[in-house]
Amino acid sequence: MMNNSGQVLLYIILLLISLATANWFYNNFEWVNEEKEVGFQGIAKTNKLLASEFFLRKMGINVQQVNGLVAFRNLPSSQHTLLIATQRETLNKELSQKLLTWVRSGGHLIVEARNIERDEDGNSIIDDPLLEPFMIFSEDTSTCECNDEKSQDTDAFLENSLENEMKEDSDDKSSKEEDSPVVFSLNSSPSTEVEVNFPYDISLEKETSKADISWLVKDDVGQYLIQLPLEQGLITVLTSTSIFNNDSIADHDHARFLHHLVQQPRHDMGVWLIRVDDMPPLWEWLWKNAWNAMFALSLLFLLWLWRAPLRFGPQLNDASMARRSLMEHVQASGYYRWHNDQSGQLLAKVQDSLWNKIQKIHPDIRRENHKQAYVKLEDITGIKESLIEQALMVVDRVNEQEFVKRIRMLEAIRKHL
Repeated sequence: MMNNSGQVLLYIILLLISLATANWFYNNFEWVNEEKEVGFQGIAKTNKLLASEFFLRKMGINVQQVNGLVAFRNLPSSQHTLLIATQRETLNKELSQKLLTWVRSGGHLIVEARNIERDEDGNSIIDDPLLEPFMIFSEDTSTCECNDEKSQDTDAFLENSLENEMKEDSDDKSSKEEDSPVVFSLNSSPSTEVEVNFPYDISLEKETSKADISWLVKDDVGQYLIQLPLEQGLITVLTSTSIFNNDSIADHDHARFLHHLVQQPRHDMGVWLIRVDDMPPLWEWLWKNAWNAMFALSLLFLLWLWRAPLRFGPQLNDASMARRSLMEHVQASGYYRWHNDQSGQLLAKVQDSLWNKIQKIHPDIRRENHKQAYVKLEDITGIKESLIEQALMVVDRVNEQEFVKRIRMLEAIRKHL
């Protein structure tokens, strides 16, 4: 056994090793807090207007998200504001006219213009049932060559941007594409300016007269907002509603701009946010409206998958069963007729078969003339006429002994033909 001095020495060695390990760990490792972008989680992944909804609710505005075509079939009161954050691909002419009628009665509609399409001659094709009557559309200014004045403005802007980047430090001033918001005054408050970072490469175009425009936001590059009064209501057309998405609403003055749009005069009853203008997929609708039934069916399917590979009882023999002979079927048919008092029919079948053979071999023997047929058969077979007559006589029913006796006699006649 180790003495006391040896134990003390061992403890000292272990203590030194522990101190050395702790010192090495302290000098080589450090507790660091690191922020990592994980993106949107939960419902924010699919609901791009969720942050806008929360913001408007916090500002005391009644907000409701209504998605699908049902939003256009059951419109709210005319004191509401509708923000449609889609390209309205499923909005046909009938629903567009219904929506415009709702605007004329006092509603406020906020939409983004649909991108223009051009034919081979360069003429614009506006495929938008909602905004086509007003000839409003959006166009990519970075690739548009249809407007010389517009192209010159764009080129001048790009040249100025390049010169500024060469003169100033790149860390102090970013490019137009990334951080050059449009500064403009609010329609109802000219003294209040806001900064909104509209998409720089999209501009609104209006082919007809602009005299009916009540509010226009533009700069040297393009137009970003056009507001039209339509009888008692308003139509606000933007280049894009993406500035109200979850990842953009907190930038610059986007939230303030949204609050101003939905709170314009006579439109303070509430806001409808529409981010989907089509019906959701069937499985999504079922999970949302009948999740308990879908959950039960899923459990049942998993249970079936668990039980499907199991086998009950011994494995069946794959070898095919041997086919029965024809005589077995004939014998089974005979037993059936015999046990159902049809012995006369069984005997008649044998007699008919014998008569057919007699007439084939001896055509002069006619079945209709029994007496003459019996005499000729006696001469041919050597069997007495009385026995032949008894064997060929038709009866309704016979007993077993008589049946056997007659069958043997018919067989004897057949052999002697």
